[in-house]
Amino acid sequence: MDSRIVKVEVFEDRAAITRVVEVQAGRSTVRIGPVSELVAADRLTTPREAGDADWTLEDLRIDTVHLTEQEADSAELARLRAERDRLRDGMGVLRDTHVRASTRVSRLQRSLETAREATGAALQHGEGAEAWVGGVRRLAEALGDAVAWRSEASAAVTAAEAELERAELALRAGEVGRSVRRSTLELQIHARTAGPVRVRTVVPCALWRPVHRATLRTVDRGAERDEVVWEVRAAIWNRTGIDWDGVPVVVSTARPGQRAEAPRLVDDNVGVARRGSEVVVEAREEVVDAARSDDEVRQTVTLPGVDDGGEVRVYAVEAPVTVPSDGRPVFVELERFDSPCRTSWRCVPSLSPQAVLRSAQANRSSRPLLAGPVELLRDGEGVGRGSIGLVPPGEPFALGWGSHDAVRVVRRQDHERETATLTGTQTHTFEVEVRVANLGRSPLVLHVDERVPVSELKAVSVDLGACAPALQRKPDRDGLCGWTLELAAGEIRELSMAYRVTASRNVRLPF
Repeated sequence: MDSRIVKVEVFEDRAAITRVVEVQAGRSTVRIGPVSELVAADRLTTPREAGDADWTLEDLRIDTVHLTEQEADSAELARLRAERDRLRDGMGVLRDTHVRASTRVSRLQRSLETAREATGAALQHGEGAEAWVGGVRRLAEALGDAVAWRSEASAAVTAAEAELERAELALRAGEVGRSVRRSTLELQIHARTAGPVRVRTVVPCALWRPVHRATLRTVDRGAERDEVVWEVRAAIWNRTGIDWDGVPVVVSTARPGQRAEAPRLVDDNVGVARRGSEVVVEAREEVVDAARSDDEVRQTVTLPGVDDGGEVRVYAVEAPVTVPSDGRPVFVELERFDSPCRTSWRCVPSLSPQAVLRSAQANRSSRPLLAGPVELLRDGEGVGRGSIGLVPPGEPFALGWGSHDAVRVVRRQDHERETATLTGTQTHTFEVEVRVANLGRSPLVLHVDERVPVSELKAVSVDLGACAPALQRKPDRDGLCGWTLELAAGEIRELSMAYRVTASRNVRLPF
């Protein structure tokens, strides 16, 4: 019987395909196919919905037939033969063009060589020097154009030969054929009422991943109002052996193949040890994920994901989707929203000498943004790819939109150490010098960020010294501070900052 796919649920490592057939009352044998060869009886269920037939599954059988690729898809072979013939015809035209270009180059080379040899005699017999030199120059220019034409024709022939070789290889592989399998579900059904029957099969070799696209656009140039158009998308891969042609698709973060297991209990041994007199300090770098505005700092919170008890998220694609079984990704849009943002040019010289356009915007969706790559577009052009972590609804997050080509930043840091003779107190003095240059033709407002260490021990103290010019942003709880510079075109500014780390004699510092 003819069956239609009414729903495809794509998970992290598999897919569930629901098919529907119409049956009459009574006992009947229903054959559904072709289905994926990866179908297994223990992964088949029969969901029921309102209006479906009242039926019972009495027996289930999966029949698999071995075919060759030629028998399975003769239309593809016909397409490959037509493609090969088309490439062969085009190859003849390209080779003729290359021959004509080579012939023209040879003729112009002989003509130019002859003109060069006759230059002395022509000038001796009273020929005009300017006219003769102009003629030789025109020959040289024509030769240059002919050489470029021959190079283009040669590159076209090389590309066409490679394409023809690929087409011939694909055709030979199709004509030889390879073993493929086509499976059919055979169901013994006892239907007490007529109506639709639903069969749900779970197969591997299908998956999806969240991907995003962000577009930065200016809403009002006079007021410098920008916004980010955010698209939540899904990349879907299908390698099940069966094409999904115009079917409703649902993607889910659930993991139906993951089992819940109790944690293993191990002994926790508690011992007693004498505390040493030396305090060893370890330095660690912490990445602060904060979306900043001028008057507030809001920390993003990483919520539990699917792995550790997070809520399952399900996204339904609005329009039917076609996903061929070729292993190539198909991108579909799941959700879209606009978010006002604040943009600024920022530079962190301790990490990179580049000034980056940074935007801070909020997640205005009712659902969290899943972690994944982000395709970045600015002014209608792609500027690169980034990534985000899990962003809860309403929380701000930051994005980078490429560097400023006209900004040059150089940073230098000096370190001096002193130890007191009597007390043994250690004093480490750090001096940071930053040189910022705007080599462009327009003024620029640049935020320069620096960071001073933050101590978590009473035995170690950090004191901020002289800064020139004075810091507009004082160190926060993470040690982040910096300047806001208004750079004119061609202006160069020098910044300096000093801080001192003091520790007692029994403290071993990492520097």
